[in-house]
Amino acid sequence: MIKGLSLKNRLLIFIYCLLFAPLAFSVAPVLALDSPEEPENPSIKNHIDYPEQIENESAPQKKQSNLPFIANEITYDESAGIIKAIGDVQIQYDNRKLIADEITYYEKQKYAVARGHVKLIDQQGNIVFADYMELNQDFTDGFIDQVKVLLSDNSRFAAVDAERYEGRYMRLNKGVYSPCDLCETDPQKPVFWQVKSRTIVHDQENQDIYHYNSTLEVKGIPIAYVPYFSHPDPAVKRRSGFLVPSFAYGTDLGMVLRNYYYWDIAPDQDFTGELGLITKDNPFVGGEYRKRFTSGEINVQSSYTYAERYRGSGDHKQNLGKKHRAHLFTTGEFDLNTNWRWGFDYNRVSDESYLKNYQISRKDILQSDLFLERFDMKDYSRIAAYDFQDLRPSTNDPDDPLIRHKDDPIVLPWLYNQYFSPDNVFLGGRFEIENEFFHINRSPGADTNRLSAKIGWERADILPYGLLTKTNAMWRIDAYVFDKRDDTNPKREFKQDVTRVRQFEQFDAQISYPLYQDLNLFGADHQHTIEPIFGVSIAPNVGQEDDLPNEDSKDFEFDYNNLFVENRFTGVDRLEGGHRLKYGIKTGIYNMNGGETSLYIGQSYRFRNDNTFRRHTGLEGHFSDYVGTFVFRPSTYFDADYDFRFDEKNFSPRMQNIHASAGPKIFRPTINFLYINQRNIDDKRDVRKELNYGFVSHFGNGWSVSPTARRKFGKDGETLQANLAITYENECFKFVALAERDMTKRSGVSRGESFYLQFFFKTLGSVETPKYKR
Repeated sequence: MIKGLSLKNRLLIFIYCLLFAPLAFSVAPVLALDSPEEPENPSIKNHIDYPEQIENESAPQKKQSNLPFIANEITYDESAGIIKAIGDVQIQYDNRKLIADEITYYEKQKYAVARGHVKLIDQQGNIVFADYMELNQDFTDGFIDQVKVLLSDNSRFAAVDAERYEGRYMRLNKGVYSPCDLCETDPQKPVFWQVKSRTIVHDQENQDIYHYNSTLEVKGIPIAYVPYFSHPDPAVKRRSGFLVPSFAYGTDLGMVLRNYYYWDIAPDQDFTGELGLITKDNPFVGGEYRKRFTSGEINVQSSYTYAERYRGSGDHKQNLGKKHRAHLFTTGEFDLNTNWRWGFDYNRVSDESYLKNYQISRKDILQSDLFLERFDMKDYSRIAAYDFQDLRPSTNDPDDPLIRHKDDPIVLPWLYNQYFSPDNVFLGGRFEIENEFFHINRSPGADTNRLSAKIGWERADILPYGLLTKTNAMWRIDAYVFDKRDDTNPKREFKQDVTRVRQFEQFDAQISYPLYQDLNLFGADHQHTIEPIFGVSIAPNVGQEDDLPNEDSKDFEFDYNNLFVENRFTGVDRLEGGHRLKYGIKTGIYNMNGGETSLYIGQSYRFRNDNTFRRHTGLEGHFSDYVGTFVFRPSTYFDADYDFRFDEKNFSPRMQNIHASAGPKIFRPTINFLYINQRNIDDKRDVRKELNYGFVSHFGNGWSVSPTARRKFGKDGETLQANLAITYENECFKFVALAERDMTKRSGVSRGESFYLQFFFKTLGSVETPKYKR
């Protein structure tokens, strides 16, 4: 048994011994760009001419020296050429500073001896501590006894002795290196991890640190031996070289070893290349190029392989054979002047499962665009083109995934301009003018053109007695030219160039009366607020407008966030007409420490039921559903939010979103429950029941454990994901153990479990064990 170590430390050391030691020999070559032999021990006399004997032929005399000495007392032996400074001595030379209790300088031999609380500070901010130093006149070479070095990033060296030579090297004999903090109560206690080396060489010119015959110790226990490795010193921000590889294991790919090389091309550009070696398939290559310009920047990321491709999942998974598989992500943005800039994004992939197979991205829809935009105070203009690639199941041909699906649009062009007048230009308010035009092409599929113009006016006031009002009026016109499917045709072909023009005007006013009261509850100061809100909208009835295309208003959800907005659709292809009232109330109690208990609830009333909204949207009748949110956060130990929508007739829940967490850091469980029962704007039923639950526990000094799970309810209910993360972290080290079970169905991607460990050593890099998945 190891005495003096707690159970958790013994467990951690056991994990290191079991998992990290076999990887030690694979890490060293990654960190080292080359492996020079250990340098011979340089003789300090090769760099400083030491006097064989200095005779004191005459008594020293006090003198005010012209040398750059600062000291309490300075004496000068002119015949021997010896200057002695005593008491808080400082010498500044060429951005180096030497500090000591006593410094003796030998003019003829051109070297100095410093004794007592010696500190040498170099140009990079590194500080060398010792009780005794012998240095040449410019402090670049010399001998140091019982040396300690504090680097600019708080990393530390310590050694029995050290030599500085050739103006660039410091060689430490029997040295120790660590970036970990010393124990405040017992500085002699071993740091969390350190590297003990027979020799450490710090090349300050090339900014490299070399370790020879080294042993990695954790909590004072030797874990791994490395004959040689090197790493940049803290002054290096970036440098060409190999990066630490990553490992993975999966059913489809087998063992995956991803190797990276970083190329520091210039201060304004770099490139990271990748070579992935796979046991069950061909290798893949990739890279990322970044460049900054005076006016902007670009980023290019790409990868390629010729490998097996799969489609479907589970029992329906099909092997489509060897395919060229690749992706290309690019982005750029450039300023033309202080008001104008242009940019682009191009995102494309060969098939729907490639990004997930190779852990590149989890995106389901890729957007590409080219744009020119203008900013001028409050005004904004944009000219753009958009293209999309839908990677969701059943949208691409399995034999040629890049064949466009009928719903994948190309938007060319999209023109938009928004102008705001100065305040108080008309009836105490301001004008807004908005213009928009776009052409959407689908091949095959329906094309859409829309030209829109809008002029609006708005005003906000604070009336006597604290009443808040907001008033706005709007008129818009939208002209459409689009393709419409002919349902009378057996082939359901599209009619070409159907034209529609729609105009719409609306007046909206809102008034609220916020009140507050100071309270003293449970001996603490609180503030109670209550704010009734009332609004009215006046507009013509427009109905469902099914004869118009719907490009921007398909995503719809009624909740407390859009209760008082003028148009509760997300776009303008669908508009909410008719006269309606909106009313609600906000109330809450708040304490001075951030505690909160609040409720917001409201409803709207439509004077005419014109079927603007479909069934189960919460807005289909005269009275809307009740929507609101309740927050209960009395202290940092409990936090709950409840968003709701209740049926206006029987108060049955239509939407519930509950999030709650409670407890101290030692054990804090959390849940998130989502229930939705509604129809979307396309009259499709949307019923979801989903629960996310788990807890986080921070214990000991830096340890945490966090199990989480996500479960779907219903007739096909199952646990979709389950994770367990165990983490230890301090100022110089991080350890993560993660177990995952992912049963989400994705085309071409296997379901199953995985497990991996990750170690991160500050300044040395990280190590990941293989990721096992079955």
